[in-house]
Amino acid sequence: MTKKRLILMAGVGVVALATISVTLTLAWYGASDSLRVNYFDLGITGDQELKISTSPDLDSFKESLSSEELKADLPNDFRLHPVSSMNKDNWMSQEKDAPIFYAPTSALTPDFMEASNDFYFSKKLYLLLDDSYNVTLDIDKCVFENDDNSNLVHAQEQYALHKDEENFNLTINDIKDGLDNLINCLRVSILVNVPGHYNYYIIDPKKGTQETVFAGLLDNDGDGYYDTHEELVDGVYQTLETVYGEMNNRQLIKYNNPVSNTDSSYTHVPNTEEFFYGNCFNGVSRSTAYTYNQEASFANGLKFAKEESLSLDDIRNHESAIEIPCYKNEPTEIVVSYYLEGWDRECINATMGASFDTKLSFKLSSGGIIHG
Repeated sequence: MTKKRLILMAGVGVVALATISVTLTLAWYGASDSLRVNYFDLGITGDQELKISTSPDLDSFKESLSSEELKADLPNDFRLHPVSSMNKDNWMSQEKDAPIFYAPTSALTPDFMEASNDFYFSKKLYLLLDDSYNVTLDIDKCVFENDDNSNLVHAQEQYALHKDEENFNLTINDIKDGLDNLINCLRVSILVNVPGHYNYYIIDPKKGTQETVFAGLLDNDGDGYYDTHEELVDGVYQTLETVYGEMNNRQLIKYNNPVSNTDSSYTHVPNTEEFFYGNCFNGVSRSTAYTYNQEASFANGLKFAKEESLSLDDIRNHESAIEIPCYKNEPTEIVVSYYLEGWDRECINATMGASFDTKLSFKLSSGGIIHG
């Protein structure tokens, strides 16, 4: 069989809410980080041997799928919210037929809940070949880039809306620079539902040297301090810093004793510029709280979970990094998801309303023919 290429194209345009209010929370999972998906086009080009469908029905396969077909189940007000692929081992051990993403329950508890499927785009698709072959991504034909024109227009709109407000010192270019960073927290995942080859791949198109860690301190209410909660300590309820996320054992967390009876280490003065750059990863510890001691905790055996993602170079240099086994004339089920990784340090308020374009390209893996 001659090697063919399968092109999966997705153009994603994300537009902001009509207005942005400085009273909205800065939480990475909160409404202020909601992003409206305006355009999502998915299509396939290639030879007759390469077909795709949203159904395993053999009569439904064709060379392309329209945007309307793929968006048919999405509500008109569909929005992307930051979620996380943390805790994936839980559902993978059960071989679920769709990925589960997570979001915090509230600032009062470190627990995370399953995120609503309205928070991310996830679609079950089927691939069909006329021979048995492993399929992988053709990275050189994939595209992950900002929509410069849309981001510039949105930056101009936000500047005009806020330029006369007190303490607003941003330029149009400042706002656009923030919007252009959204692409850094974009993730694409592929779940392969093939018996005996169940697997899940996370692609981080802009992966750098800094790891994405699925745990830590957060300032979800935007008051400048890391979040705290009440916990029973030696029979008395005390204020402890909240260590959010996925880790091996919360009982291994170590704390420092409070250093003061009053909080004098930080004075929070909200302003519009701060809202644009609102960042729940930045904060200071309350002097009145038992504060998280990371060095002592890690020495005690605490381990934070980390994102297991592939960079584009990982896949380009090692085709087997992603393997989707497709057997002759048998539909192969995959689930393609687009989401914003909330634990990525670029997932902050400055990215709200950004637009970007993506294209996924699949190809037959070199030497990837399946025998038998």
